[in-house]
Order: sequence, then structure tokens, then C-alpha cells
Amino acid sequence: MALVECEFGIYDSHPPEKVAAILNHLTLTEMETENYFTMAFADIDLVTGKVQMVQAGHPHPLIHRANGDTLHVGSGGPPIGLIADMIYDSFSFTLEAGDRLFIVSDGVTECPNRDGELLDDEGAAEMLRRNRHVRGTAFMETLIWDLAQYAGEEDFPDAVSAILFEFGGAKVNAD
Repeated sequence: MALVECEFGIYDSHPPEKVAAILNHLTLTEMETENYFTMAFADIDLVTGKVQMVQAGHPHPLIHRANGDTLHVGSGGPPIGLIADMIYDSFSFTLEAGDRLFIVSDGVTECPNRDGELLDDEGAAEMLRRNRHVRGTAFMETLIWDLAQYAGEEDFPDAVSAILFEFGGAKVNAD
């Protein structure tokens, strides 16, 4: 569904906004459910660092620049499976060497502390900045630790998931 066969039997991906529209249509017409879901879907060019992305009811993705700056991207959009014939908008940006793309579930941004205050988008961005020198799996483990410290307990009230994509830089032909 995310792939389309092109010339000479080569496959390429549909643009992210089309993937969201296809999933929305399938959810509303083929599945007998009243459930919906959120998603953030990115098509990342591993050569250039260009990212084309769609956000459907999911928390705002974060770009964590190599210099430590953070930037929320995306404009939202409704979840998949709520509105028939929904047109989803994509957005694009470019990652540079050392930049990271961080996508979290609402279990992260809506995690409450003991006073009931939600972590929110800015709290997630602060966790990125605070742990800017931690990479890969160690960063994800640190995120869970920081979130547990914030919540004041080990069990979170909602599912917590995250994706961290670290871009090493544009690839060049070594010929």
C-alpha cells in the first residue's frame, strides 16, 4: 500500500499524504470498527537528508539540530479513520549532518506529573536538549528514565513510544 510499482518493475513509495489518505479510506470503508489512530509518516532521503512527512493527529515531530536547537514541525491534521475523503497535507524539511528527527506518541507529551501537569511538546523538546550528547538506544533509555522521573512513577497512564532518527550526513559517491 505504501509502495507503487514504477517503470522496469522498480518500486517507489507513495508520497506520505497519499499513504495517509489510503489508510483513511481503508479504515473507513474496509474495516468494521469505530476506532481511529494517529500517525506521523516520513519519507527520508538517506542521500540528501530531505524529509517529506505527514502528521495525522499525532504529536508534533521534533527536529533536534546538531547545534542543540529544537524545532517542532508539522501542522497537525485529523487522525486516520475519522473523516471520509480527508485530504492530508505533507510538509518537508532537510536534515543536516548530526541532526535528529524525534517522533513521540501522545503517551509522552500527555504524560502527567504528580500535580497533573502534562509534559507537552516543550517538555519533550527540553528532554532532547538536556540529553543532546546521548545517542541511539542509550538516548531512548534515558528518555524513559527522564519520563519516569517526571511522572514520579514507573507505570505511565498511556502507552509510551518514540522513534529517533539520527542523520549522519549526506552521502556522496566515492568514485
